[in-house]
Amino acid sequence: MNSLIDQIQKSNTWQEIHAQPDIWRAWSNDFSAEAYKSWIAQLGIKEVWFCGAGTSAYIGDIIAAGLPNAGGIRFRSVPSTDLVARAGYYLNNPPNDLLIVNFGRSGNSSETLGTLSAIEVLAPSLPTLNITCNSESALAKSTLGRSILLPDACHDAGFAMTSSFSAMLLTALSIFDTGADARYNIRRLAEHAEAVLPVFASQILRSEVPSRAVFVGSGPMAFAARESALKVMELTAGKIPALWDSTLGFRHGPKSFISSGTAIYVLHSAGYPATKYEADLVEELRIQFPEATTMTIGEDANFSTKSIGSSVWDSVLSVMPAQLASVVWSDRLGLRVDDPFVGQSTLTRVVSGVQLHPHRASTMIRAGGIDLGGTKIEAQSSMRIGTSPTNAALKHRRPTSNWSPQWSIKFVGYRKKTPICPQGSQRQAFQIQTQALGSPQIYQPMECRLLRMSPRLLAGGILGLMTAGLSLKPKLFLELSNQKAQSSASS
Repeated sequence: MNSLIDQIQKSNTWQEIHAQPDIWRAWSNDFSAEAYKSWIAQLGIKEVWFCGAGTSAYIGDIIAAGLPNAGGIRFRSVPSTDLVARAGYYLNNPPNDLLIVNFGRSGNSSETLGTLSAIEVLAPSLPTLNITCNSESALAKSTLGRSILLPDACHDAGFAMTSSFSAMLLTALSIFDTGADARYNIRRLAEHAEAVLPVFASQILRSEVPSRAVFVGSGPMAFAARESALKVMELTAGKIPALWDSTLGFRHGPKSFISSGTAIYVLHSAGYPATKYEADLVEELRIQFPEATTMTIGEDANFSTKSIGSSVWDSVLSVMPAQLASVVWSDRLGLRVDDPFVGQSTLTRVVSGVQLHPHRASTMIRAGGIDLGGTKIEAQSSMRIGTSPTNAALKHRRPTSNWSPQWSIKFVGYRKKTPICPQGSQRQAFQIQTQALGSPQIYQPMECRLLRMSPRLLAGGILGLMTAGLSLKPKLFLELSNQKAQSSASS
């Protein structure tokens, strides 16, 4: 028995699970969320999409369920696996006040590359925030938006995401849970984790390997349950089927999954009435399925942890029993804990080799804008799709001959009287026709709405546009990113 325990303890995954308290504590000292909070406030962000694949997607699920409208911002989980498959649906006409947050341990998965490509092609002006554990990754080196690089210690060497999951989640909560004292919360969580990890490990080492596993929870704990189930399936190479659901949703069919030898874990929430529904389910399952084992995780539970009063923060503790159990069960099933699929080539630590297909704009899309020396224009347009260069936007260079739109630009809503718009604040309009080099009429005419202007710079910008075709001036930025179809590279 002792030799088996020694073997488990030598695995990277076991060590990475136990390293989490130290990683969190050190990161809370090194990382400052204030600059990112200020940046987000300056941008006027009112909606955030959290993107990632697998465990990285579940981070977004947990936050979106746990922080419905923190700081007046709407949070939404949009897995990169969904976004890449339906890029046009999400990005052809995104909200003006949107921020996209990308999570990725490796930062190099096929879906991460596909997400970056989709944003670059369809919505390059959208602000993005990339959170990754790999300094050499495409996500860390992306020129789209800003990046947060987590410590090397949480770039897990094992197959399963453990410390990377919790570190990325706590980093995001530090930024977006504006009402919380993030440093204080993280230090308390580190103390609690340090206290319970050896207790959890002892409990699991004394238990039997189940035939199946079930994890349920409410709100953010439902998605902590999802992450728990994934850990079991990954590290046991599917030999222990695992299911997750919400506390109340579990009765609606998924309960049929339970059979003799099933281990059921109910993750406790921090608030009423969820705690009552969880207690009701535990009592019901213990009566209906005496041949299964029903356990609880949280305060005053079978796997007991202290709560800091917030389910979304507590979730990093609630997944720990599954993290540890997955390692022990994997070893007892005769698998290699750090690479349970070795020799099979069916699953890999980083998903790669997925064929990424071209992103195509719709026939009615947000068309980007022109910045004429400080004048911001937004546009809607109906257009035909033509060929285009690889780059998603033109900046300070002439367009290539195979990408040649003809524009009809309509300016409206000036605040001051100018020679161009003598009627002042009245919603007067005028037309400017300009044609790029090469074949014209790839695109239909466009209507633009002026949001902010400086008469002098506006006149100079228009003059430059009319006299130079689309030869771009230092202060003139032409963006037609959504008006084309582009192929994204296959990884």
